[in-house]
Amino acid sequence: MIGAGRSAGDHILLYGEGGIVGIIPSDEFSSEDLVTGGYGLFGFEFHMDKVINYFIEIGGIGAGAIADQITYKPIYSNGFLISTGFRLQF
Repeated sequence: MIGAGRSAGDHILLYGEGGIVGIIPSDEFSSEDLVTGGYGLFGFEFHMDKVINYFIEIGGIGAGAIADQITYKPIYSNGFLISTGFRLQF
């Protein structure tokens, strides 16, 4: 789900996003077939023109996945997310 953003000036859009994550772990480190979790982030779009924009997204993910077949059973797929790039809108 992406929450429609709010404009900050003529060329900047702020937005939020959240969703469900499904992980199919390797049987080399986990006995689970599927792990589910969620993520959330907020982002900024900088519109250079009507077709191209640059974006930065910052957020977090949490799945509670445990590598139960490895010593000390570490938790994985939890943490901080940063994504950046260009979008082309046709």
